[in-house]
Amino acid sequence: MFKHHFYSIPFTFLSLFLLLFLNTSAFATCISWREVAVNLTPRNELEIKWRVEETLGTFAYRVERSIDNVSFTVLGEISGLQQMEGDIRYSWNDASPLFGKVFYRIRQIKGGGEECLSPTIDFTYIDNGIQQAEMYPNPCIDYLHLSFYASRYSELSLVFVNEAGILVRQETVKVSLGFNTLLINVLSLPPGIYTVDLKNRELAVRRRLVIQSY
Repeated sequence: MFKHHFYSIPFTFLSLFLLLFLNTSAFATCISWREVAVNLTPRNELEIKWRVEETLGTFAYRVERSIDNVSFTVLGEISGLQQMEGDIRYSWNDASPLFGKVFYRIRQIKGGGEECLSPTIDFTYIDNGIQQAEMYPNPCIDYLHLSFYASRYSELSLVFVNEAGILVRQETVKVSLGFNTLLINVLSLPPGIYTVDLKNRELAVRRRLVIQSY
C-alpha cells in the first residue's frame, strides 16, 4: 500500500503539467487593442482603423458590420503583419456605407484557429434626403439618366471617379423637392469603370458605372 502512494503522487503532478502544457490554447490571450475608430473620408467612405500590439501568429483581421449590434456580416479581410513587437496600424474602407447607426468590430484570426474580437464601435451615417435612386442605361455610351426622389431643395455635387481613384469630373446640380431626373453627357469620359457619387456634406447616392465606346 505504501508503494502505491509513493508512485501516485509524482504521477499526479506530471499529469497536471502535461495537461497545462498541451492545452495552452485554452489559455490563449487576445492581443491588446490600442485603438479602434471609424472616420468619414473625403470620398464619403467610412475608414475603419485599428491599432494593436502585434504578435507573431496573427493570420488575418476581419472587418465586420451590423445594423443591430447582434448579427454581424464580414466586409473584408486583411492579412496580419508578422512583427515581433510594437504597435501596428491597420485600416479598411467601407466603400458602400449604410445610412443610420451602424456597428463595426474587428475579428483577429490566429494561425492556430483562435479568434479574438475587438471592442464594438458605432457610427451614425446621416441620410440627406435622397431616395429611390436609379441610374440608366448602364453600360452607357453617350447620355446617362440619374433619377431620384429628394425630400428637400438643395444643391448637390455630381462626382465621377475612375478605377484608379482619380477624380475626373465634378459639377454642381440643383435638386427640387420631389422626383428629379438628371441628363448627363458622358461623351467626354473615356471608356472604363467609374464610381458616380451624388452628395452634399454626406454621400446620398453611389453607383458603379460602365462607359463603353461606340
